[in-house]
Amino acid sequence: MRIPGIALMLVLAAGGPARGAVDVGTGFGERLWTLTSARAAGSGGIALEDPWRQGVSLDTSNISLGSGLQWYGLGYEGGVGDLLRVGMEGFLFSAPGITQTLETSEGKWAADLGTVGASEWGGRLVGQLMMAEGYGWKLAGLVRVSGLVQNLPSESHSGAAVEAGGQAQQPIGGGRAVTAWVLAGPLGYGGQTLFSRQSQVGGELMGSIPRGLLGGDEGYAVGADGRVMGEGLSAYGLGFVYWFGNRSRSGLTFSLRGGGEYGKGSAEVFRPRGGLGALWRSTRGWGFQLDYAYAPMGEVGSFNYLTLSVRLPERAADAAVEVMETSSPPPDDDAIYFYPQRGEKARVPVVTGIDAVVGVSLCDRQGKLLMEIMAPQAMEAGEHMLEWDGMLPEGVMANLEIPYYMTIMNNGQLTYHKVIPKDDRGVR
Repeated sequence: MRIPGIALMLVLAAGGPARGAVDVGTGFGERLWTLTSARAAGSGGIALEDPWRQGVSLDTSNISLGSGLQWYGLGYEGGVGDLLRVGMEGFLFSAPGITQTLETSEGKWAADLGTVGASEWGGRLVGQLMMAEGYGWKLAGLVRVSGLVQNLPSESHSGAAVEAGGQAQQPIGGGRAVTAWVLAGPLGYGGQTLFSRQSQVGGELMGSIPRGLLGGDEGYAVGADGRVMGEGLSAYGLGFVYWFGNRSRSGLTFSLRGGGEYGKGSAEVFRPRGGLGALWRSTRGWGFQLDYAYAPMGEVGSFNYLTLSVRLPERAADAAVEVMETSSPPPDDDAIYFYPQRGEKARVPVVTGIDAVVGVSLCDRQGKLLMEIMAPQAMEAGEHMLEWDGMLPEGVMANLEIPYYMTIMNNGQLTYHKVIPKDDRGVR
């Protein structure tokens, strides 16, 4: 889910207030964008790849600043029904053995006073609710609640905050879609102070390329965002990702990421980013993803992000996949035409017997599994209408004028139905 442009940012601003102690929500300091995955960090802090994630995933992250400073995170996200997705994450910051120094009245080093340790830990809950969809577009609202506890050498502080926003996506044809988002917050309480930190807007363009630079399936996403912070400062980000392969199919996919952030008044006015990743998916829906990102922060140092993700099958039907893998290629039968840009769906009637188990999958022209439309489930005897709305994983509309196959399993019997999403431009 990792909503675009709001990639799990830290509730705490990493600077200190006027009186010395670092409290949650006080002081501006440097928004380090630490609590995020390597996917978002590599594209300038803009989560271009995660706005409409599907299925269940487990993420573990490590972020290193050198000198023993480490962030650790462990997260989970998945769907609750068809309309709600939830995520939860715990994190820990460890800074052992920080050297204390004594300065002269001129601000020069005078002596070392030994070492101290500090740590922060906390977590967050995220909810994404599908509010409306039709004609290929989607509108969702989101809420995130975060909490943080700081353990400093001589004292401890705690705080909590809530963020709220929304996102919308509209397919524009040719395997492309536009996503826009808005976010307000965090609004919360910490250090005995109520605070509101920033407002944010952004957008992205994502598309698939049937024959890319290497001659196969490829894709891209590019986006930008702008943030106005409670201290009156502003920051702007630009990021991109390009992947080689099809992330919805089995096999290996490679990703390249880049971007940057401009923030006047920051310790580093322009902060470039870069990263790469690899995703392997099995034919049964399992996926393993490894991502790395590098983020130089000027005098503060350089962050190294490493994220390992395990994607669980999306309500995978092993039996249906086995039947598909051992069946003959889809026949070239009469096609079903429909206009997804008008909200039409490909509709296939089926007749089921008593206690029938029915499932629907989508294949490409080569018979490769693209996605599961409906997980196998028991149906009452009678006639049923099975549908596909023309959308592929990643929230992108299928390529228009290209045939696909709805693969229907009805009590162990497999049938293929050619469906072709049509382009409605110029059609009245």
